[in-house]
Amino acid sequence: MDVKNLKKRLEDEIVEPLIELRNEDEDCGFCTRQVTELRKLILKYIKKLASLKAPTDEQILKQMEKLTYAINKLNKKTDLCMLESEIGDDVCFFIEDVAFDCGLPETDDDITYEWREEW
Repeated sequence: MDVKNLKKRLEDEIVEPLIELRNEDEDCGFCTRQVTELRKLILKYIKKLASLKAPTDEQILKQMEKLTYAINKLNKKTDLCMLESEIGDDVCFFIEDVAFDCGLPETDDDITYEWREEW
């Protein structure tokens, strides 16, 4: 699992697009602080998965579920605005990519779907 690469991808694929959206539309419904909070949640997920010695599918999915619920809560604070665009899809893909990098078997199914609310 290449944590350094995942951190760079997080910045490039999630954080920067959200900041750009925020800067382009001050009525977008979320603030930079909430983008930072999302970043911290995802970094915590990456670090947790990276720390697992011999991760099982159950362990990986449990961390994915916890992260998804935390993101749901954060997104509700923004009146569901932060992840309403394609950025929400990008967050899902990124979460899954981290899990695949950790050893979860790849699938075309949306793994986070059952836990997500409104994104």
